[in-house]
Amino acid sequence: MLLARDYQAMARTQWRVERRDEDLQIIFDPVDLRAHARITLPPVPLFISPHLGSPLVVQWSAASMDTHGNNTGALALTLSPSTLSIIGAHQEPDSAPEPSS
Repeated sequence: MLLARDYQAMARTQWRVERRDEDLQIIFDPVDLRAHARITLPPVPLFISPHLGSPLVVQWSAASMDTHGNNTGALALTLSPSTLSIIGAHQEPDSAPEPSS
């Protein structure tokens, strides 16, 4: 269950998610990027259920404001078990439940 503070944390991300038919589209905030320059975009957590070891094809596109055209591509990600624990991930240290007596 998502709590109000979870939505507040999501509001601070540098990306948003929109549903397009059967797909989800992740849209990043615009960045000022010069020709041949590279940046690392912020991570996007994915919670998916396909079989481990099967490829997940991710399609991407990038647009420019001062030139004509878009760049597009695809990359295949191999799914593997998470190395992160999500149990208690949203719990603040000072909001831990009080021990019962």
